[in-house]
Amino acid sequence: MTNFEYDVRPIVVGEPAKLTEAQADLARAPRPERWVPKWLV
Repeated sequence: MTNFEYDVRPIVVGEPAKLTEAQADLARAPRPERWVPKWLV
C-alpha cells in the first residue's frame, strides 16, 4: 500500500519536486490554506 507524507516535499525521479510546478498545480486546483503543506507555501 502506498504511503504519502504530505508535510515533506516529495521526491520525483530522484530530485525534490519543483516548487514552480507544485505552485502551478495549486493555482489550478486551489485548496484551503490548512491543507497546503508548509513546503509549498
